[in-house]
Amino acid sequence: MSSGDSGLVVLLRTCGRCLLGLVVLGALGMPAQAQVRIELLPDDSLRPSIWADGREAMTRVSVRSGHSPLEVTLAERVELVALKTDAWAVSLAMGGSGDLAFQPEGGMRFPLSSFDGHVSFPLTLRYSNWTHSLAWSHVSAHFADGIRDVLGYGQLNTEPYSREFLRWLSSWRVEKVRVYWGARLLFHSIPDAPPWGLQLGVQADELIGPVFAAVDVQSNEEHQWTPRIRTQLGVRFDHSAKQAVQLGVELAQGPDEKGKWDGRDDPYLGVFLAIEP
Repeated sequence: MSSGDSGLVVLLRTCGRCLLGLVVLGALGMPAQAQVRIELLPDDSLRPSIWADGREAMTRVSVRSGHSPLEVTLAERVELVALKTDAWAVSLAMGGSGDLAFQPEGGMRFPLSSFDGHVSFPLTLRYSNWTHSLAWSHVSAHFADGIRDVLGYGQLNTEPYSREFLRWLSSWRVEKVRVYWGARLLFHSIPDAPPWGLQLGVQADELIGPVFAAVDVQSNEEHQWTPRIRTQLGVRFDHSAKQAVQLGVELAQGPDEKGKWDGRDDPYLGVFLAIEP
């Protein structure tokens, strides 16, 4: 068995055991007449979207200052299976995104400078106003021609960049406000990096009509705990039962968290259009 296969087996076993454990705990605490419903490919998502998190699986286009004037993310998240009662629900989902960064050049050309691929399998428990999620994630990053042709770096960086990590995220929602906190643990990284990271944030919807605001703070051992702060303000409209559209402005400070740009100081101000999955 290859290392990739063994990693997948470990992932499936871990998710299966967590799912079974959560079901057993929920069953012990629910009334005798409560029934567990099994839904395949359910319509609703248990895990909330974290709007100001740059790693979130949200399709978006951003025009901004700083190192990457144009950034595009193509993303999707699909709920695979859910177990539900009237008191709690557990789901397993699959998400993926491709983060593209472009550097403008004459003649309305935007050569691609970098690409990050991100795959995630979140296991989520929701009850009352609380949501807890544990996700296994993989990310790999690649530089492209824009690095050489536009930025003038000459020889491209061919060093591999690949990471697998566990991400825990808990949140509490009251009215239109959600507060969340969590941690990241790298268990495989090329190149090597310290494993721990922390996250804290708050987001609020319908402050005045469709106006929303969000603040996300991430701090990693890898960057000597220097915080990465992203603040958003905009308008948000429900497009369907599963999607919402956002239009807003974003301010970011601190080290970049994406791929081979990881750790580079990248403050910027930009505007964005995003679609929540």
